[in-house]
Amino acid sequence: GNPFATEAFRRGDFYVQDDASQVAALLPPPRAGERIWDVAAAPGGKSFALLAWEPTVKPFLSDASPERTIRLASNLRRLGRPLPLFVGDALRAPLAHSSNFDRVIVDLPCSGTGTLRKHPEIKWRLSPDEVGRLADRGLELLLGVAPHVAAGGVLVAITCSLEAEENERTIARFLSLRSEFAPLDLATRLAPPIDRGIVGPGFWRVKTADEHDGFSVHVLEKPR
Repeated sequence: GNPFATEAFRRGDFYVQDDASQVAALLPPPRAGERIWDVAAAPGGKSFALLAWEPTVKPFLSDASPERTIRLASNLRRLGRPLPLFVGDALRAPLAHSSNFDRVIVDLPCSGTGTLRKHPEIKWRLSPDEVGRLADRGLELLLGVAPHVAAGGVLVAITCSLEAEENERTIARFLSLRSEFAPLDLATRLAPPIDRGIVGPGFWRVKTADEHDGFSVHVLEKPR
C-alpha cells in the first residue's frame, strides 16, 4: 500500500528518506549533546536522521526559501519536533558572532547528478556554466557559515552531485582560503560497512545505484 496514506504516517511515527541521504546526514555519527546548525534544512531529513541516531543533539534549522520552510514546518509539526527554525539566507543569518556550533551542515546547491536515476532530465538541463555557478555559490555558503563552527567542531558539506567541480575542487578552494580547517580523519569515526565509502581525506562518496541516490560528503574539522 501507500505508506503516506497510513495512520502511522499521519501521527508522525516515521519519515521517509533515501538510504544514502540518511548515511550522508550521519557523517560522522553525532555525539551526545551536539549543538547543530542545519543550513538549507528543508525538508528536514538531515536533522531528523541525526535526532533518530542521537536524541540529545540540539538542531537549529534554517532555509532561505519560504516555500520550502513551510514544508519543513509541516514536517516538524507532524513528527512532534518543536525545533528552532528561521527563514533566511545563511550568509546573513541572525546569529551573534559568538554563536558557535559543534556541527554545521551545509546542503550545498548542486547539479543533482547523483539523482539521475529519478531525474533523467538533468542531463539535458545542465550546462558547464551552470555547474560553475553552483560551485561558486557552494563556496560562498561554506565561507559564510565557517565562522560559526566552534573550535573542535566540524563543517559538513553535502551534495547529491558526483561532479568534482562541485565537490573536491570546491573544498580545495575553501581550504585555500580558510586554512584553520582540515579534513577529518573519517577512518577513526566510521564503522563498517560505511567506511568503504571513504575515498580521500575527509571525503566520503556513494555512487548512484538501483536502490539509492549518489552523494558526496566532505567533513572538515576546526581544531581546538
